[in-house]
Amino acid sequence: MCSEFVTRHRAPHGRLVVAGTARSITALCLLLIPALGACASSPAQHPVDGAHANESFGWLHGNCLAIKNPGIEKHRDLTLILLDDPQSLAKATVLGKADSGAECFALLEDRRTVNVAEGYSFYLIDTDAQANLGIGMLGTLDDMPKYTFHYCTTMEGVAFKVNEKGRGIWRGYYYLGYESEATCESD
Repeated sequence: MCSEFVTRHRAPHGRLVVAGTARSITALCLLLIPALGACASSPAQHPVDGAHANESFGWLHGNCLAIKNPGIEKHRDLTLILLDDPQSLAKATVLGKADSGAECFALLEDRRTVNVAEGYSFYLIDTDAQANLGIGMLGTLDDMPKYTFHYCTTMEGVAFKVNEKGRGIWRGYYYLGYESEATCESD
């Protein structure tokens, strides 16, 4: 199986609460398979090394990408890894910077300070996909090498991780601003 079941609940005021087991979600995506949720592998065409991973990967909540890259221009192509069950890929485009909680959940008053202090820049994206939680990668689907994508919840947020050939190349953390059920295991 390519992924795990994760239960999502809406808390008062429409906030997302993610709960589930600590199993990692894994997907190996091959572009030649039409079903986006299918598992396979593809050779790396443009590998992301550890030094540039923070500039290339970010986490996503709704239509807002948080990434440690302040210089992304409008109309830049993205690949989204949607962390639903099953995981799927989607194309997206950067619309511009986000600066308020009205357009970006990560910038709501109860979480803005922590998420901004982590060094993230926030961008609004355009996609045809129903995006909830996910990982965004700069580039198009054609640039997608073989990665595994993981996430789990902490007491107050969501931890994301990308591995390439079993080696961790990127980690991200989304502070939610309220308690959630922790599912992360110690590394």
